[in-house]
Amino acid sequence: MNIVDLYENSENLYFVGGVVRDGMLRKKKECRDVDLVYEGDAIKFARKLDCEIVEANKLLGTVRLLIDDKVVDIIGNEFVDKTI
Repeated sequence: MNIVDLYENSENLYFVGGVVRDGMLRKKKECRDVDLVYEGDAIKFARKLDCEIVEANKLLGTVRLLIDDKVVDIIGNEFVDKTI
């Protein structure tokens, strides 16, 4: 599995952070890490994937994966304060 396949084959998954900024600025540099937001429980989502889970934080609802030698951080939106 690679990051593009992960994104294209997953509903409710969104790129955020530096990878979005670099894309908007059309920077050609390769990203060292990728940040994503998942609508739902990110840890449950990650457990269904065929990739290495490096770390999961149940308190924060975050999970860190290793895909194609890149660090991929995913947070589930159920832990995001929607009142801001």
